[in-house]
Amino acid sequence: MEVKYPKGLLEAFGAGFSPANGLFHFLFLISLLLFGKFGLIFWFYYVLLNFFIYNSTPKKYLQGLPGLLLYLTPIELLGRIIRCSPYIPYEMGKYVTFILLLLGHLQLKTHKSGNLGWWIILLSLPGAFLVGNERPVKDLVFNYISLVNMGLGLSLFSNIRISSQNLKRAVFIGIWPSIVLLLYLVLISPDLSSIDFELGANFDTTGGFGSNQVSTILGYSFALTGFAYFFDWRFFKTTTADQILILSFFVWGLLSFSRGGIIGGILALLLINSLGIKRPGFLSPVKFSLKAFLLFTVVFIGGFAIGNQITDGALLLRYQGETHGTLSGSKVKTINTLTTGRFDIFLRDIEIWNQNFFFGAGVGQSDNIGKMMGKSSQITHVEYSRLVAEHGFLGLIIGLILIILPIRRTLKEKVPIARAWMIFAFTISLFSTLHAATRTMITPILFSLAFLKFDDQINIFKLK
Repeated sequence: MEVKYPKGLLEAFGAGFSPANGLFHFLFLISLLLFGKFGLIFWFYYVLLNFFIYNSTPKKYLQGLPGLLLYLTPIELLGRIIRCSPYIPYEMGKYVTFILLLLGHLQLKTHKSGNLGWWIILLSLPGAFLVGNERPVKDLVFNYISLVNMGLGLSLFSNIRISSQNLKRAVFIGIWPSIVLLLYLVLISPDLSSIDFELGANFDTTGGFGSNQVSTILGYSFALTGFAYFFDWRFFKTTTADQILILSFFVWGLLSFSRGGIIGGILALLLINSLGIKRPGFLSPVKFSLKAFLLFTVVFIGGFAIGNQITDGALLLRYQGETHGTLSGSKVKTINTLTTGRFDIFLRDIEIWNQNFFFGAGVGQSDNIGKMMGKSSQITHVEYSRLVAEHGFLGLIIGLILIILPIRRTLKEKVPIARAWMIFAFTISLFSTLHAATRTMITPILFSLAFLKFDDQINIFKLK
């Protein structure tokens, strides 16, 4: 079944670039520039309303849900950059994902697969109940709801089949708001020649917002566009335009000076390419050829060279883990400086786990307990250490499920497009938990969508 997406979002929405689609999202961009948060607030609720109106039956809702979730992912970040709260809550992604997934379960006729999703939720409940009344609800939402969404999404999408054509449409739908985000950041940023690029996070190119989250979304957008390019799914009419779009996401992500999101995007595309060439039964070695590999080698090396030139060499030093202290000789480069303090937070979480082995210290308690211990009081950036610190041994079991299940499912998958999508979605999702925990909706969304099943084995390279 081919989904008819909302007429308000254009029925040809998933067909790549067209004058109508371009105009539609150009108006979106203009509304952001002219009306700020009010433009985005209108757009956000307009999208949701149209989706529910035109996808009112269970089958259409479940088939259209992947595209909607991918579309909302960059909008979550835009809402935070433009400060749309409370009209669009800061944690909109967590709330909306929870509601949409719950509605999906209510419309799903049978639940034949995905039982481990319910186990993730069940095992996490003790840590949630350990939280005292002194902790505000927003802390519970910030630290816990994404984990619940991963469980809900796993169990939901393990029972949904879509066509490869509908995946293509969903991918293209997800690219559109990423383009709006990129252009918005470019237009509101100061002239690049006037920016003093230092050896830390850069807020001038990220709309004044957290560079780690911006890098995460731009790295995902770069990889999503690259994924489509790998399969000859042409977003624009010309190959050159697609290449420029991929390069643009990559370079602007580099200029955030936050490394995690970009490294995750590179890793996802390299894993697809290398596994596709060398493993029988993976992707076609004809299409995943030296040409594709060289293309992204040029993007990686050429894009990095452009970024390094713009920053007068600071970009290379940043990726080498240098700081002003290491360059002056007052500090020694260690794994902690390379990870911008994340390793110390990781060790703090392990120490908290040692003191609260079975049930953990409770959701959202790591930073407070770390402060009382004389350790780092920063919120956790590595989701796996937070799981054991706040959920204890039960959190360790959850962490093992999050690692072992994706590997097992990917190795067992025989449908080429499904296996490629799994590699992409699992890599971006799980790598983001190593540097940004579950701060954005990318982690639960891509983790969930990786479990989609495909009802055809058509030649995906002919879906142009």
